[in-house]
Amino acid sequence: MTAFPALSQGSPTSGTPGCAWALEDHGTITCVSHATYQRAGAAVERFAAGVIMGFFIVHFGVTTSEIVRRRGSVS
Repeated sequence: MTAFPALSQGSPTSGTPGCAWALEDHGTITCVSHATYQRAGAAVERFAAGVIMGFFIVHFGVTTSEIVRRRGSVS
């Protein structure tokens, strides 16, 4: 959830000779400071990690409910 506000500025893209640290947001290139560029890169990584964590949480829930269901049928 903390990645969404930072992603609104855009995601890191390759720089140009006039702009070493560029962010791209739906085709719009913005030149930013190095610190802002790094924060945007970290936000992209946090977003990806959050998606992966969501999948793990769903799989953990399914596995846990299956274990509880199987133990209940044995007793």
